[in-house]
Amino acid sequence: MEWVKMLQEAWRARHTLLGGLLTTLEISALVIVVGTIAGVLIGLGLCATTGNIYAGLYYPIGVAAMTFIVGMIFLRETHGTLIWGEGGKPA
Repeated sequence: MEWVKMLQEAWRARHTLLGGLLTTLEISALVIVVGTIAGVLIGLGLCATTGNIYAGLYYPIGVAAMTFIVGMIFLRETHGTLIWGEGGKPA
């Protein structure tokens, strides 16, 4: 039953700082790689279907515009708000 002990230790180790950091870094790298590949494939697909060499720019411009719009709607302004509670007095 040595493999059961190893599995239990690995399960506990994922809660440590280093285990969480490595998991976060691996997930971040995976998201960046998959997003880049998907963006390139979508851009090339748009160029191939339309015949316009600039059609591949529609996708990243659309993603950036949607990110801006969603950010403007759902993120609130923090100017004048004490985020860390410095001194306990209002800004």
